[in-house]
Amino acid sequence: EPAAEPGNGSLVLAARYRIFGSEELSALSAGVADLAGSATLSFNPADAQSRGLADGVSASVGDTAFTVALDSSIPQGQLGYSAGYPGTFGLIPGTTIEPTRGGGARD
Repeated sequence: EPAAEPGNGSLVLAARYRIFGSEELSALSAGVADLAGSATLSFNPADAQSRGLADGVSASVGDTAFTVALDSSIPQGQLGYSAGYPGTFGLIPGTTIEPTRGGGARD
């Protein structure tokens, strides 16, 4: 089945796997957990700007807040997320979503 097409300001979710952190047992090792950092939402700079988002601010998907990362390698219309991190387990690649600004202590 083809990926969903973005519309009405929504973005298509794209899982981004990290060397440290995406594997389900990574968080159980203190050394690896330190290298993993926290989950991010990766925006194409144009998509972030159109939403009033900047690198390092907070954006939410549902009830979970993530730090915004700008990445020009993300195609416009897609939203990358840190796969395998807490708060990302319910996110399904290829579905559309509209992230919101703020939502948590990272604002």
